[in-house]
Amino acid sequence: MFNNIPIPKSVKRWRSVLFALIIITVVILAAIGFRNYQIKKLRRSAREVVPAQNEIQNQEISLTQSNLSFNDSPFGFLYQYVNWNIPLIQDGYKAYGGFAGIQSLYKDLGIQWERGSCWQSGEFCAAYKENIGGNPIADFNEYIRLTNENNINLLITIFSDLKNLSDVADTTELNNYIESVKKMVGHYPTIKYWQIRNEINFNKNNYDPPQREAKFVQMMSNAIKETCSDCKVVLGSSANVDVKGDLVKIETYFDPLLQELSKIDVNRNYIDVFDYHFFAPNSYNPESYYRLLDGGIDTVKNLLGKYGYNKVSIWTTETMLFTTDGMNLIQKFTLPANYRNVNEKQQAKALFKTYILGLSKGIKRMFWNKLTEGDWGKIFRFNYCGLVRNPDISGSSNKKLGFYTYKLMSEKLDGSDWENVRTIQESDDIYIYEFTRNGKRIFVAWNDSSSVKRVTKSGFTSARIKVTEVIPKENKGGGLKDRDYPNFFKTEKKLVIRGEVTVSLGSNPVFIEEE
Repeated sequence: MFNNIPIPKSVKRWRSVLFALIIITVVILAAIGFRNYQIKKLRRSAREVVPAQNEIQNQEISLTQSNLSFNDSPFGFLYQYVNWNIPLIQDGYKAYGGFAGIQSLYKDLGIQWERGSCWQSGEFCAAYKENIGGNPIADFNEYIRLTNENNINLLITIFSDLKNLSDVADTTELNNYIESVKKMVGHYPTIKYWQIRNEINFNKNNYDPPQREAKFVQMMSNAIKETCSDCKVVLGSSANVDVKGDLVKIETYFDPLLQELSKIDVNRNYIDVFDYHFFAPNSYNPESYYRLLDGGIDTVKNLLGKYGYNKVSIWTTETMLFTTDGMNLIQKFTLPANYRNVNEKQQAKALFKTYILGLSKGIKRMFWNKLTEGDWGKIFRFNYCGLVRNPDISGSSNKKLGFYTYKLMSEKLDGSDWENVRTIQESDDIYIYEFTRNGKRIFVAWNDSSSVKRVTKSGFTSARIKVTEVIPKENKGGGLKDRDYPNFFKTEKKLVIRGEVTVSLGSNPVFIEEE
C-alpha cells in the first residue's frame, strides 16, 4: 500500500551517491585482493625454486675484498641494492632505467653501507624468502658480488627455520646446525658484520624468551668468530614500536637477555653492535616524534652499561617516515588521524632531524628504510617510505624532497669526526649541533616552534658565513630537476661582526658554514 508514495528527489540523489560509493569500495577491495593474490602467487613460486645439492656445491663463490674498504660513513639503506623480481618493485626500477638506475642513485647519494638479509640454506646463504627469484643461493652470491664490486659495505641479518631452541630435537641436531653456520660464514669472506635475527623483542616472530636467546647468541657468536676472527656480531635488533605502531619498552626483553648473556660472556665479546630500530609511534606526530630517539638511545646505553657492554656500538639499521599522498582512502583511514596527511616536506624534515640527533648521540650507522617505494611487505606504510617514488605505488616517478635532503646531508657531513660531534643547544625549541670535517666546523640548527627565532653564535674567524636550508624550496620533488641541484636550496650569506653572527631560524633546518 506504499507503492504510490513518491520518493523525494533529495533521497534519490543521496541513495545514488551511497550506491556509487559502495560500488567503488567493492571495486577497490577486489583490486587489492587480486593484486595481493598475484604477488603471493609469484612469491610462492619463487620460494619453490630450490637448487639441487650438486648445483649448490658446484657454484663458484669468488668473493674477495680487493675493492672493499670498511669506512666510517654512517649513511646507508635497508636491503635495496638488489635486482628484485617482484613486479611492483621492478616497475618502479624501470622508471629510473632499471637496476642500473638504482645503482646510480646510490652513487649520487654517496651510499656505502647496506643491511641485507640471508635465509640460511644449509651451509650457504639464500636470497631471503621471495626477495629476488630464480636460484636463491646464486641470487645471494650475485648480491654479494654486486655490492663488493661497487664498494657497498654489508651487514647481513641471518634468518633460518630455527627460531626457537626448543624446536631442536637433540644435541646432535644443534651441533650440526652450528657447524653449518661456521661453513656459511666461511663462504662469504667479504661479509664482516653478521646479525643474529631481527626484532627479537616481538613475540610475533616466536623467538626464544630472553634467557634462552642469550644461549643462542653465545653459540652463534662463537661459531661466527671461530670462522672469521675479524667479523663483528650484531645482536638481534630491537624496535621501539610494535606492528600496530604503538610504543614498546625494549628493556622488557633486552634487560633479562643482557643480564643472562653477561653471566656466560665473561670477556664481553659475544656482541659488538646493538641495533635499535626507530619508527614514528601512533601517539606522536610527524613533526615531534624524532625527539623520542634521544630517550631511546639513553635506554640502550643504560642497558649496555648496566651489564658491562660499554664498548658495544649502537646502530639504527631501520628508521623511516612515510608519505601519504599516494595512498588510497582505505589505507589513509587505517592510519592514526595525525598521520593521514604526511607530505614530502614533513618526511624530509623528519629524516634530517632523526639523522642529526642520532649522530649527535653516538649512533654509528643509520639506514633509511628504503630508497624506493615498493611492495615491501604486509605493513603497507613501509611501501611509501622510500625517497624515490614508484609509479605503481604512488602514481608518479620522481625523487621526493627527502632524496635531495639526504644528498645534501651526506655531501656536507660525510667524513666528519663522528667521535666529536658537539651538542650546542637543545632547549627553548632550538637545536644546534657542531660537526667537524677536514678541520672546519659545520653547524646544524633548527627551530621547532611555530615562530621565527634568532640565535647568535660567536667564535667565527672568517668574514662571512653561509646559511643553507636543508629542505628544497618546492613543495614536492616532482618540480625539481637534477641539473639545478643544489640551487633549489635557499642560501643566505651573512657578515661576521667581531666574531659573531645572528641567524634567523624558521621552519626549515639549516647548515651554517664559514666561508
